[in-house]
Amino acid sequence: MANYGLTRSGFVRKRMPEQLQELFEKAKQAFGAEVEITPETVLGTMLSIEAERFASLWELVEGVYGAMYPMSATGANLDRAVSFTGVKRLQAERSTVPVIFFGQADTLIPAYTAVRNVASQTLYYTDSEARINANQAAYARIELNTKTINPNDEFSAIINGVAYRFRATRSSVASVINGLSGQLKEIDYVSVQNDNVIIEITAQSTPHFSISVSPNLTLSRLGLRLELGTEEPSEDKAEIGQMSELITMLDGVVEVNNLVEGTAGRFEESDTELYQRYHLGVWQNGAATVDALYANLRNVVGVNALRVYENDTDQTVNGIPKRSIYVVIKGGLDQDIAKALLKYKPIGIGTHGRTSLSVKDSQNQPHLIKFSRPRKRYIWLKIIVETFVDEGEMAKAGYIVNVMNNILDYGKQLGVGSDVIHQRLIAACIAVSGVGKVTVQMGKTNQITDPEPRYQEQNIVIAPDEEAVFDPAIIVIS
Repeated sequence: MANYGLTRSGFVRKRMPEQLQELFEKAKQAFGAEVEITPETVLGTMLSIEAERFASLWELVEGVYGAMYPMSATGANLDRAVSFTGVKRLQAERSTVPVIFFGQADTLIPAYTAVRNVASQTLYYTDSEARINANQAAYARIELNTKTINPNDEFSAIINGVAYRFRATRSSVASVINGLSGQLKEIDYVSVQNDNVIIEITAQSTPHFSISVSPNLTLSRLGLRLELGTEEPSEDKAEIGQMSELITMLDGVVEVNNLVEGTAGRFEESDTELYQRYHLGVWQNGAATVDALYANLRNVVGVNALRVYENDTDQTVNGIPKRSIYVVIKGGLDQDIAKALLKYKPIGIGTHGRTSLSVKDSQNQPHLIKFSRPRKRYIWLKIIVETFVDEGEMAKAGYIVNVMNNILDYGKQLGVGSDVIHQRLIAACIAVSGVGKVTVQMGKTNQITDPEPRYQEQNIVIAPDEEAVFDPAIIVIS
């Protein structure tokens, strides 16, 4: 007879045919070999009923045995089985995205204001009311508030309590705008763009900033950053620029948009998904490595480039203290990055960097977490473009603008510590239809306001904790 129950190969269930055969043999031993046990007899019917009951009990025992292991458990039993390794079923979550409401100061954004993802048509809503104001601005646009500019007139902006001033040297709007923007571009937690008329300031590593300007300047537009979410659990993910349709019309709001991608929600994790993730979760729980830290920091909302350096020696190496990690990261909010660092860094290993925040752990204990933002190195370019004279390949109107756009796109693709490659810039220029020959000279400075550098026709080396910044104000194309 086969072995049933707990065996070396696992649990073996005794099925109903085996149960019935066993009962028949027991009945013959008790009542004699000639006893009638056919289904038509009373004894045969009773034995069949008992065999079915015993088979059900064996199925129950097999189910209890299987519920102990993730490969055979389902439902709540699967939740309990995977919990021994710290894995939990992912619950349903809403999709979220930070959206900036652009408009006039003191404009009220009510709770439940709806904005549509134009790509997926999914609606997102504000959770609470808020008001656009200069003390919590995610965006600010500065314009001149005077028609007369005299030499020595001072123009200033105060951002987070720090004053940035420019004194006019001539009666030129462009001169004032470019001069003041040059001062503002030294701020490392905002992005500053300008033309010859306006200056646009956008929060980068912080959700908002406070700003005020001198009377001869005006804040013509402000932006308020709010976290919006779908009404129900959703797998929608808003990419950059897709949250641009305001459904709830509001006086004083002229535009909405998301400058960073959203976070996709999810429906409750199925048994199959949980079992498949369980195998990965076992390894992820103990992965306090450089690669794991890089992967988890890369998932922080808004982060678009980073480098993780480790010093596992007992001496300071390249400025990194002993037994510590040095993270240089671009994008994302400081608080989100610090929380992720505390969560995923190896225990007992210190952090190093120029930015430091205090973050509390699950026991409400504070930890000083450090990391760095990349130091900006401004790339100056002098480009001479020669076009084809052949009628079939003549350059179209606006080719210089297209060359500029290609160069700026190349700059955006560079990560932290990425060198500026001379041939890549030439290729970006040649890619414009009608451009036949290009001469590119390059130089770099630490500040955009520094004197013009010495130009060269070779690669520019960027240090591991630096980033190359391309600005139209220091790119000359002829």
